[in-house]
Amino acid sequence: MSNMSTTIKHIHIVKPASPTPSGKMYLSESDQASAITHAPTIYIYRRPSSDQPFEALVQTLITSLGETLVDFYPVAGRLRYIPDAGGRVELECNSEGVTLIEAESDMKIEDLGDFSPSPLISSLIPRVDYLTQPIEETPLVLVQLTRFTCGGISVGFANSHTIMDGQSAMLFISEWCKRARGVVDPVRPFLDRTILKPSGGGGGVVDDGNGGDGGLHEDYTPPPLLVGRSDDREERRKETAVTTFQLSAKQVAKLKSKANLDNASPKPYTRYEAIAAHLWRCCSKARHHTASQATRVRIVTNISNRLKPPLPPAFFGNMVLRIGVEATSGDLINNPLGGVSALIRKKVGSVDDKYARDALAYLERQPDVTRFRNYHSLGCTKGEFFGNPNLEITSWLSLPLYGTDFGWGPEDYMGPGGIGFDGKFFVLPGLDEDGSVVILLRLHVECMDEFKKCLYEDM
Repeated sequence: MSNMSTTIKHIHIVKPASPTPSGKMYLSESDQASAITHAPTIYIYRRPSSDQPFEALVQTLITSLGETLVDFYPVAGRLRYIPDAGGRVELECNSEGVTLIEAESDMKIEDLGDFSPSPLISSLIPRVDYLTQPIEETPLVLVQLTRFTCGGISVGFANSHTIMDGQSAMLFISEWCKRARGVVDPVRPFLDRTILKPSGGGGGVVDDGNGGDGGLHEDYTPPPLLVGRSDDREERRKETAVTTFQLSAKQVAKLKSKANLDNASPKPYTRYEAIAAHLWRCCSKARHHTASQATRVRIVTNISNRLKPPLPPAFFGNMVLRIGVEATSGDLINNPLGGVSALIRKKVGSVDDKYARDALAYLERQPDVTRFRNYHSLGCTKGEFFGNPNLEITSWLSLPLYGTDFGWGPEDYMGPGGIGFDGKFFVLPGLDEDGSVVILLRLHVECMDEFKKCLYEDM
């Protein structure tokens, strides 16, 4: 496997097919607090149904991408740091374009295994060099179309998380697919992010002991450290591994049933609430925490329908907040699964219009936003670290992930192309959408076997 390689054949810069508006576009506080790096995703097509030559497929993608960028013109722009603004950036709509890379691999699809993020998968996704390439010269979207020796194709994306979350990325890709297939039924994005401008407010703030406006919003306090530690440097340095676990529909139903055994609420716990609670408990067990160890699970929460009025269905940007639920490991392990599910439900349920706008207002007041960002780059020491004793769960259960058809049929696999730090989890529906769930994660190597045992045996 070490001799396998991917060779870049051509690099295309694709610009909007017709003139588009120019100038600066407002970025919301949710945008500013999101990762400054690019989120990697990968689509795998084992047997493309098109009988067109590869070069023709590439040309179709180039043409349709240019057409798509007319409506999604901010994607063709560039970010710039605002001087003396605490790491904040602005979006310059200047039609500089996005990058489409044409590549060939001497691999077969089967060489990629179960498609968990790996160096081989990384070779199929455009790489961004954040150390040497200025941000104002970095495309916001980079795409790599790779042809395999077996005839398969992969499409790898690197999407700037500053300008779009997962839901917005799905909208952009879906609209590109339509145009590539010649479908004339566009859904035009809602681009005005000023509807997320804070209007004051200060709820959810805990006093930091300094008085004034120095309080810390409850979701933005520094995450807990291991008992006896003063920093997270040792945990950042430990060896980690990435893996994929699958829960069958039957196993998901079993978890939900277990969570609802002692549920006094008339509303049963959802599969997400049960799975998130189970992952949190398993992490604490696998990490062998002391009973008094504080641990936080950070949950990426969509606020679009929690605002009043709700955001437009085609809103394009970041419509998420990262909220935290905290407990001790002893409480997690000693309480039933339903009790942990209740903690998660209570916190997520508290995120309403006021809560969300107060959080955005809090972020707006901060002199420096860089500490709130995490990074997709493995080994990065910048930004917050949500590894041991904590974790972060991103759920794609409600996203329209599948059926990404550029004209050669739907994908055989779709998933994250990288997982940047210990304790990061992605939860996806099974490809057949039969009630099964796929869990991708990165954990310290020393914890992985115990985690797997807990995942499957503690249901």
